[in-house]
Amino acid sequence: MTEFETVSPARSEQPPEQRIQALALALFDHVDAAHRLPTQDRRLLQLAAAYSSAARQSHAARQDRAGRDLVLAAPIPDLTPSEQAIVAGVVAFQRAKLRPHREPAFLRLGKNDQQTALGLAAILRLADALDSEPVGNLSIQIDREVTTLIVGGARAAEIASRADERADRWRDRIGALMVRVAELDELGNTEGAADGPDAGPVARARADRPTRAGSRARRRADRRGGAAAAAAVLRQAAGARGGGARR
Repeated sequence: MTEFETVSPARSEQPPEQRIQALALALFDHVDAAHRLPTQDRRLLQLAAAYSSAARQSHAARQDRAGRDLVLAAPIPDLTPSEQAIVAGVVAFQRAKLRPHREPAFLRLGKNDQQTALGLAAILRLADALDSEPVGNLSIQIDREVTTLIVGGARAAEIASRADERADRWRDRIGALMVRVAELDELGNTEGAADGPDAGPVARARADRPTRAGSRARRRADRRGGAAAAAAVLRQAAGARGGGARR
């Protein structure tokens, strides 16, 4: 069994967009360790989380459309057109009904890129559900193809229930997922918090964690680049609102 523990102290003062982004990246990193996802996918997920949060802050009637249109409004530095379309798809697919056949940018993608968009959308959707209430402690465990989320904290039952309801796309695209409430003192011995743009969930692997040369350096670089891009997204969204741009 490959087991990881992620501790996420409830921090109500942390902006929701940072909490959701951190949860999404924590989920990605654990799935990455088990399934060896492409390196660039992490940055695409981080950008999608930022655009989705920007759309939420816009209070648009259709936030999925507003976020998608914001992604496609202008070229994104260092992304290919296909990668930009993946990000647009991830943001658009945060809606209740998937309906991929209604997304022109998604339909232009090749089969593999479409699967990437759907998988990243499933991760972001689950992260958003986990942040429906500030999560106390979260343990992510991976046993071969099965991922288990153990939720602790005062609102653990509500969070676990919502996460389980919104885990259907994860199960369809990534694999088996179980969500349960932590037993008494089950997560009591974990502690710590991350610094920087990923503050919130703190991933700590046990001794049997798989290792890959250069993975830490890669993730540090991704965090720096992704955080800067996310900040640019929020500035772009603020400028669009201030200029009365059509959504």
